Amino acid sequence: MALPIRSRPGGDSSGPYDDTGAVIITNITHRPNSVAYKVSLRDVSNARELSDVQPAFHKAFERRVLPQKLLPISEKLLEMEVEADPTYAGWSPGSTTVSGFGREVTYWKHIRSNAGKEAPVEPAWRTATNRPGLDGKFIIQTFMKRQQGLGEDWTEKKGYDQVTDLVQRKEYHWMDPEEKFRIRHQISDLLAAMATTPVLSFETVGSVSTLVHFDRISTDFGFVDLMYQLLKAQEVLLRMEKSPSSWYGGISNRILSDLIMADLWTSNFEPSGETTFVPTKNTFYQQFDGLLRFVKEMHWPFEGEVRDAVQQLRIADPAQMSYEMTSWDWVNGMVFPGSFFTLGVVTVITSMSPSLREKGKVLGTTVSVRRGNFGMLYADSSYWSSRSIIGKVLAPMASAKPTEKKVKTKCIGGWVGPCLPATFADGAAYVPDCKFGSIASIDSLPPSSSYQVTSEPIATNPVNDGSMDYWIEPTLPPPATDSAKLTDVRLTRTSTLVNNQPPGKEAVSYQVHLDFQLTKTSKTVSVTLQTNSIFVAAPPCRGQHRINLAHASQYGFHTLTIEQLIEAEDGPPDGRDDAAIIVINTDGAHASESYARAWCSEEGKDAVIWKRKEAKCCFKCALMLASKAAGKGVPQCAKDAAYCVAPRLWAEKSQGSYLARPLSHEQGTAMSGSLQLRVG
Repeated sequence: MALPIRSRPGGDSSGPYDDTGAVIITNITHRPNSVAYKVSLRDVSNARELSDVQPAFHKAFERRVLPQKLLPISEKLLEMEVEADPTYAGWSPGSTTVSGFGREVTYWKHIRSNAGKEAPVEPAWRTATNRPGLDGKFIIQTFMKRQQGLGEDWTEKKGYDQVTDLVQRKEYHWMDPEEKFRIRHQISDLLAAMATTPVLSFETVGSVSTLVHFDRISTDFGFVDLMYQLLKAQEVLLRMEKSPSSWYGGISNRILSDLIMADLWTSNFEPSGETTFVPTKNTFYQQFDGLLRFVKEMHWPFEGEVRDAVQQLRIADPAQMSYEMTSWDWVNGMVFPGSFFTLGVVTVITSMSPSLREKGKVLGTTVSVRRGNFGMLYADSSYWSSRSIIGKVLAPMASAKPTEKKVKTKCIGGWVGPCLPATFADGAAYVPDCKFGSIASIDSLPPSSSYQVTSEPIATNPVNDGSMDYWIEPTLPPPATDSAKLTDVRLTRTSTLVNNQPPGKEAVSYQVHLDFQLTKTSKTVSVTLQTNSIFVAAPPCRGQHRINLAHASQYGFHTLTIEQLIEAEDGPPDGRDDAAIIVINTDGAHASESYARAWCSEEGKDAVIWKRKEAKCCFKCALMLASKAAGKGVPQCAKDAAYCVAPRLWAEKSQGSYLARPLSHEQGTAMSGSLQLRVG
């Protein structure tokens, strides 16, 4: 099947060719040890299709990503909280955008560079108190006022007086007497005051509920201290909305966490009396409805128990509502964006189900939350984080037609499932009891792209002559006719046992092996998920494009069907080692795409996903992403057509398991029992 030739706009097909609308990748990296890419279209400005983001499946899940107003100051956080970027997820389940690819590579570069080192501690001052003569009533009532904004009659002079009432500041002598009232100085004074607080950071405790009720377990700080910190944060947010600047010094991840918390609080709580906050009715309905929609769509075990618990809370008096502490963040709309949101969904489900809460082994287990390498094991199903390699590999099942699978796998809210239940190696010394839920950690090597040296992509297809003699047309491989079926998910333990039990509270680690049956030959192949490969969804272009002859060698590809992925040991070379790109043709059942992704993981390769049917990106632009024409490129695969993989683009895999953990988060163990919702 040959692609139609794209002619010059407004001309006939026999006229000179131009490359308008072709995808261009620009390296915009500006931080050490980081990677960032920007996608644009040649000679097209403000291409709307490039700014599309994946919609949240329910309004309760919209805050899984950061709001637009916080993105300009969140770059440092997004290097470690990649899922919080609205532009991270690609159009194919389990994939990233080109910018999301940069996020993933940057994250793993930081993890690799910090392996074996203590996690760096951001400089911060902690004080016994930092409320300069302010009582709790004034702080809480002022925050209630700021929930309504600064007011229409607000001026910089009024803002200066407001900040003076809140924080202790140094006075400077300005050449211009009006300079001291400028909004940028108010923001600087507030940020400086936020850096000195007795309140622990969200980065330390991992849940807002622990901070809100910290005075139950310690006298280091109380609810009023927290609200004072959130008041300063809210004052900063309101001034940023009025400030022409988009950069502010002194915003550490700790301070950014407080800004996020203040924004969530303002959106989800309302005053009830002089000093009491209650969640808004809209928040309650939204969070409950979103949770019920999630467990229904995902066919989560013990869904009925969760539904019964939610129904009881819906009819209760909000001021007297009682529930588990581990549910607090979700019920009140205070779950942090990114990886904590992904884990928070499962935490509230487990808390709402008496069987899962009392008999399961989820609450109290420690996982590397920001690495996303975990999953939930049950007797008849399993669920996996969409950033874990098994989640990425099984995510294409979410695109299967309902007739292909009685219970349809979904990719929702950072989770992929329900998937096949896990089995364990014969004779395993430790087999977890999964009847009521067990959490597992998945071992895999960092993606191969994180080893590469960042380079500036080559300018693709320079148009120095419109003659057809300078351009060649890539031809699609014929549609594939073979397919595969996933038959088993096997786990091999990699954790060290003590007395045949996992030590401490850490989740047991496993390596994943997937068994597929190839339908044409009826052969069963086993694939080991070695590498946490990245799968990049090809961005849209405009039109059908050709390859410039000067760069033709960078686009040479070798096509393999899924039956041909495993090389015959005694057969002659098939040419894949000599090609710049390998195209894996997966035009079949969605398990075929899972098999192609699993092969990429075993071989230590990343890939680009391109869609043949109703394609928004032409084959040439998809090949470009996988070629050296894009600098180091991104290897390629294709949905409903071909997975394109550059076999020699990446460094050799390192040996052994990569076990360094960026952050351990113990969900749901800081406090137990129930609480009254009133927190004033």
